[in-house]
Amino acid sequence: MPVFTRVVVPLDGSACAASAVARAISLAADQNAEIHFIHVIERRLVREPMDETWRALNARGEALLNQAVAAACGQNVTATSAMLVTDGRRHPLAEQILAQAATHGADLIVCGAHGSGSMAS
Repeated sequence: MPVFTRVVVPLDGSACAASAVARAISLAADQNAEIHFIHVIERRLVREPMDETWRALNARGEALLNQAVAAACGQNVTATSAMLVTDGRRHPLAEQILAQAATHGADLIVCGAHGSGSMAS
């Protein structure tokens, strides 16, 4: 009997996130679970909604999501994806991830981490 059936995986393009994708796919294949990949763009990083930076961030996010879905499908794992936009203040990234987990009925969130030392100021 599967331990979990739906997995959410946030992507940011880092090596840690790539490791999380590989681990999530392996776990999902083992448990016959579905994966929902998400990528969040913080609007505060962009001055104008459709400027060059916005287009670059959007294209990068779409590429990350497409690669992750293709990798999952290559392992016979059902996968979906979504690109989200947040202002970073009223809707912090963590809240976006948790909201997606709730929306998709996820019973597991797999994300990469690189240690608290890199977060020190």
